[in-house]
Amino acid sequence: MENNYTKFNHDLESALMRGDFSFTETKILLCINRNTIGFHKPVANISVAFIEQQTKIKPQHIRKCLSELKKRMVIYRTDKLTGINFNYFKSYPQPLPKSVPLPNSGSPEICEGTPPEICDPP
Repeated sequence: MENNYTKFNHDLESALMRGDFSFTETKILLCINRNTIGFHKPVANISVAFIEQQTKIKPQHIRKCLSELKKRMVIYRTDKLTGINFNYFKSYPQPLPKSVPLPNSGSPEICEGTPPEICDPP
């Protein structure tokens, strides 16, 4: 495996997987994450033009999404700096346990607390 990877916050990843954000918001959050946390910085100078270059989203849609994400307190944004507010994700429901049994495993001790659609045989 190569060493090319981006550091990623688990709470943000869970929210993105649950579909809590639109496709455009998700692309923008990924861009912000890569250019802040990915470079071990809490905030960075991220312009609308830079997000457009990285995501191919039209500037008017970027501005609208940034405004909405800031209003919902998902991101911090000043004239020059942008960052993700990871405290926003602290109140979210927790994701499923990391160890999820395979479907039809049927073992009561493995399936305890796991949604029935995962463990119950068809």
